[in-house]
Amino acid sequence: MSFWSSFLRAFLHGHDDNISPTSLSVSRASVIRSHQPSIFSPSIAINIIQHRLSVQTVVTAFYLLVCFYHSSIYLSIYLSMPLSIYLSIYLSIYLSIYLSLVLIYLSIYLSIYLSISVSSLSIYLSIAVWSLSNYISCFVSIFLSVCLSINPNHVLTINLSIYLSIYLSIYLSIT
Repeated sequence: MSFWSSFLRAFLHGHDDNISPTSLSVSRASVIRSHQPSIFSPSIAINIIQHRLSVQTVVTAFYLLVCFYHSSIYLSIYLSMPLSIYLSIYLSIYLSIYLSLVLIYLSIYLSIYLSISVSSLSIYLSIAVWSLSNYISCFVSIFLSVCLSINPNHVLTINLSIYLSIYLSIYLSIT
């Protein structure tokens, strides 16, 4: 309070014997500096890095998905093949990359919190994802063959692509 009262007296009256312009600028800078949070604190830096990494991961995943979709459309037009085959192949590549990254991040975080080795955790997570993929592929095959009446060969291709994506993600996460 003494700083602000002396500052107001100097501002209104134009002079004060106790305050010089240099002391005013130094004290004002110290007050401003004391109210600002430190940019170089570790928690703020970690939060900034995590936010940037999450944004870059989401943008990269969306960009890859759009690229795979457009390339599958172009290949189906130029090579006169069904679109579902190319979509399934490119989505399998996308899913393999995405699931391997998810398994690696989960194994690292859980190994830090649970003090378990990364390799054993990645094996456990891979088994869990593999068991979940069985249900997903069964649901996809039933939905595509019954509800949409798609050729069973295309359904088989899509199921194989799902299994390929899961196996690639397991292999990349373990290695």
